[in-house]
Amino acid sequence: MRPRSVLVLSVLSLTCWAGDGRADLHEWSVVSGGNGHFYEPVLVSGGIDWEAANATAIASGGYLATTTSAQENTFVYSLVADNRDFWRWVGDYNAEGPWLGGYKDPATSDPKANWHWVTGEPWVYTNWVPIEPSGPEMQNRLAFFGYYSRSGSLWNDVWSVDYPANGYIVEFDQNPVPLPGAVLLGVLGLGYAGMCLRRQR
Repeated sequence: MRPRSVLVLSVLSLTCWAGDGRADLHEWSVVSGGNGHFYEPVLVSGGIDWEAANATAIASGGYLATTTSAQENTFVYSLVADNRDFWRWVGDYNAEGPWLGGYKDPATSDPKANWHWVTGEPWVYTNWVPIEPSGPEMQNRLAFFGYYSRSGSLWNDVWSVDYPANGYIVEFDQNPVPLPGAVLLGVLGLGYAGMCLRRQR
């Protein structure tokens, strides 16, 4: 490979790495009792419905967060609990929060039936608001809910269409950001290319 090509590729690799940094990425570490997964709260100016949030999460290499235990639910909620931008008032006392990866399918008049996680994990743990789920068939997507509160870790069943939330939470099985070793390789490549260019002069 020509030195100039090495130089260009090295610069591109460093640029891609720098552009892929995620400032709001959080690991639920195994050491602290977690699953080793990474979570990213995503704010959306103007709001986003569940379907669009789900598609965007998948496109980013992850999926809408699946809080399959009380411990995971608490951890994921902590990422957005104190950020009011993720919450919008519903009525006089409640607040709708970001999307999670729960959905109801097929539609049924029983509000508690046919709920699933986007990953296919067993639907065992739940954390519904005491009066939820209570909606009709079209209230079939899952979001955090502040019950008589500005925010909250409880769940609500929400309309699947024309119902934008202020954001969503993405879960990644592995760190989606390249390891620092990628930077080292890029730096070495730049050094090698520079050395070769100097020799050609």
